[in-house]
Amino acid sequence: MRTVKVLVVCALLCVVPLSMVQAQRTAGSFSIGAFGGINNIMSPEVPKDWLKMGIGFGGELKYNLTKMTALTANFTYISHEVEVDAMNEDFDSIFPGATLEYEGGDLKANIISGNVLQYLTKPEASFGLYATIGAGYYMVKTTTATMKLSYMGTVISDETWDEESEDKFGLNGGLGFEIMMGDKLSLFAEGKYHLVFTGQGDEDDAEFEEAIGKKITGKTSFISAMGGIRFSL
Repeated sequence: MRTVKVLVVCALLCVVPLSMVQAQRTAGSFSIGAFGGINNIMSPEVPKDWLKMGIGFGGELKYNLTKMTALTANFTYISHEVEVDAMNEDFDSIFPGATLEYEGGDLKANIISGNVLQYLTKPEASFGLYATIGAGYYMVKTTTATMKLSYMGTVISDETWDEESEDKFGLNGGLGFEIMMGDKLSLFAEGKYHLVFTGQGDEDDAEFEEAIGKKITGKTSFISAMGGIRFSL
């Protein structure tokens, strides 16, 4: 008799979490979430080669359209610092023996995006795999930067660039997974590829590209890897 009771309790412990999990993806329900992670720029070559791996964080509102499909509205902030050593290496190959002093020029962005999440696993599963695709408004800012290039004590170039802002539309998509922790809480992680429709630049940009031998204009792409928590309302 005692063995039967133990088996019943174990069965209940297995069934209850599954019913909790299913409740999280009920059609018409909402959840809110917070996340953080890293970003890595893929193109163009500059800023790819001259910026460190960035950090990002943000929040989301998720609406379960059905048990298998959800819509999300996201706000994300990302930041990348300049890799001065990488800049020095490139300039040294162009101007051997030259000394480069550089400050500022960090990249920061606020991103507002909307996405569709299509789950690839059943709603009663405790582990949910999904694909996501969407579009966003990318508000990119480059902070004030100063650069001084010297050769044998003589200043070749001494430039200052004011803070610049550029607002562009972009697309993003990727894969993610969600681990249910009960009837209200879940953990998730997702990786996305972003393509931002930034401009082609002007004549000055073309001259700079020719001088350093690197592409600095054109569409910007980066990969983000974020993890966070969702709470069902």
